[in-house]
Amino acid sequence: MPFNATVNRVFLMGKVTDDPVWTQKGNKRLLGFTLSTTEEIRKGEALLEHVERHNLIIPSEIVGDIAIEKGEWVYIQGKMQTRPVFEDGVKLYRTEIWATNIELLKTRSPATHIL
Repeated sequence: MPFNATVNRVFLMGKVTDDPVWTQKGNKRLLGFTLSTTEEIRKGEALLEHVERHNLIIPSEIVGDIAIEKGEWVYIQGKMQTRPVFEDGVKLYRTEIWATNIELLKTRSPATHIL
């Protein structure tokens, strides 16, 4: 791969932390929600949980007929995009993940053992 080649690819697996909301941008319908991922980080003897929240945007043609709800586990493939936003006249930047593929993950309930 030449040194001038770049890659903008994101793979996330996490939990939907808020109710997905449909918006309209031009003639495109977009579904937006926050996805939460966690990881354990060791600091000395302590084991800490780090939670990261990702802003997801999914075009309607990618969502299709999938019903995404708060609390569900999903696997997302996509790309990162940063755009300027203004809050109280201050220019800030918001990083979003634009999904190119989404998959709902099925969770199993804990097994019960009968003795």
